[in-house]
Order: sequence, then C-alpha cells, then structure tokens
Amino acid sequence: MIKSESTYTSVKDFLESIIPGSVTNQLVLLKLQDIADRWNPLTLATVEHNTTAVQEILEFLPKEEIWSHLKQLTLLGNTVVQIAARWNYVDVIEKVLNSFEGASNEAECIHYLLLHQNKEGKNALLCAADYNMFSAVDYLIRLSQSRKVYSFSTPSQQLGAQSIIIANSSVFHKMLMAQEIIGRSLLHIVSQFPSSTTILSHVLDAVKDADDREQMLKLVDSEGNTPMHRYARNVREDGVKCLLKHMTDLKSLSHILNAMNADGKRPIDLAVSESVYNLLSWANVVSDQYYPLLTPPAFIIFYSSINRPGSNSKKNCIENAMKDCMQIA
Repeated sequence: MIKSESTYTSVKDFLESIIPGSVTNQLVLLKLQDIADRWNPLTLATVEHNTTAVQEILEFLPKEEIWSHLKQLTLLGNTVVQIAARWNYVDVIEKVLNSFEGASNEAECIHYLLLHQNKEGKNALLCAADYNMFSAVDYLIRLSQSRKVYSFSTPSQQLGAQSIIIANSSVFHKMLMAQEIIGRSLLHIVSQFPSSTTILSHVLDAVKDADDREQMLKLVDSEGNTPMHRYARNVREDGVKCLLKHMTDLKSLSHILNAMNADGKRPIDLAVSESVYNLLSWANVVSDQYYPLLTPPAFIIFYSSINRPGSNSKKNCIENAMKDCMQIA
C-alpha cells in the first residue's frame, strides 16, 4: 500500500518517493498539471498507471467509502475514470467500476462516472477521444451498452429485460450526444485524427436507432460545423464515405450536405482536397436524383463506378453506376 496523502507535502514529493528522478520528467509533470491540490493516493496511482496500487486502495477501502474518494474532482473537474480514459488506462477504468459490484449504489456510481462532464464539458468518452485513445473509447462504448451499466436500484427490485435495454439505451444516448463547452461532440473530436475511420464506423454501427444516428450527424460545434464539415476540412475521405454510408434516407443526406456553418459554408465549401470535393459533389447528385434507389452500401459502389477509368460524361457515369448499384439496391 502506498503512503497516505498526508505523508507528502506536494505531488513532486510523492512522485520522487516512488519513481526517483520523475520530477525532472516533463511528461510526468504534464500529466499532473490538472491535479493541483486535490490529489489523493487513488488519483496519483491512476496517473502513474500503478494498477497494483489502485487495486490495493480499492480493496483496503470499505465499499461505502470508495465513492467518497472517487467523486473527488481535480481542479479541471476530472474524475479518476476521466483521467484513466485520457491516458488509455482501460485496466484502471475496469478496476474502478468493478469496485462497486454488489453495492447498493452501484448503478448511481457507474452512471455518474460515465456521464460526468468536467469543466471543459468532456465526459470520460470525450476525454479518451480527444487524446486519440481509441482503446478506451471502444471499451466505454461497449460498457455503456452492457447489462452491467444498469444494476437494479435496490437489491430487491426486479426489472424486465426490456427495462434494462431501455435504461442502457439512455446512458448510451447521453454519452454519445454529449458536447463539450465549445460544442464538439464525439464525431467532431475524432475527425482530427487520420486513424479515426475505424472508430467512427464502430460508433455509428453501435447506434442502432436511426433517429439517434441522424441526431449525432446533425450536432454542431461553436462554429456551426457538423461532423461532415470537420471531415471535409480535415481531408478525411474515408471518414466522409463512412458518414455517407450511415445516412439511410434522402432527407437526412440532403440536410447534412447543405448544412451551413456560422460562416455560411457547406461541407463541400470546406473541402481542400479534390477527392473529398468530388465525393461530396457526387453525393449531391445522388441526393437530388438517385439516393432513394440506393442502399447505403450501394452509394459507395456508385461513387466507385463514376470514378472508374473510361467514364467520360456525367450522364454516362450515372447510367453505368446505376446499373451496378441496382444489383444490390
């Protein structure tokens, strides 16, 4: 067990005692910048990814006292789970959330830790996404969909399977729809990373409700940008394709393509690469004339067809592409 927090006079003292020379490590100091004077042993063990210390602290504390430690926030309003998510410490998140198992307030604690937003407006999911920690993003998404997220509010209460599904859906919805202070949602944040398409596809596939998915695609940041604006501006052709693939009706497609940000710009107006510009140009053609005939996967075949060698006119391109697409539409 690590020493009590009262043994040390500063964070640096604590670090020097367990990792000699750490006070000169700029990365360690950076990781501690938001802890300031609200640190405690559990927070520090999490920052240092000392899973053994985390486990010992959680086992040492009575279950009713664990919550009083975990709800302590850093100066930026982060919980232990948000700190762990920021640094991709999935094993720490799992240990912390499992520590409530069997407690009368299990559901309340887990919900708080998953949904709490810090002073920047980020929940644990957004903290992980903003630092490109996609393992933590994946874990939190899967966790929010699991039965464990919703325990019974009292030991004697019995809820039907449908109630559990509805409850899970509520937490999942709130996590995904959260926006930070400057308005960025999960889809806005991941658009800044070249490797974001995999997690983007995973997130959108996980959202089974078409209305929820459409709402996510329409969220705007403080500059009025939708996720499509962000992907177009950041030259993420695969991301643009992924967003288009998950639009299931003409109305939502047209809305996203023609949405204007605070500067009156549509996604296509922000496209800085020819490939993204061409993709959005053809998406507008499809939305105007052919989208009702195409399933989302067919759109990608449509786009591939109109760009194949030998295509020489828009009319011929569309006619040839439609022949290909109609086979799977």
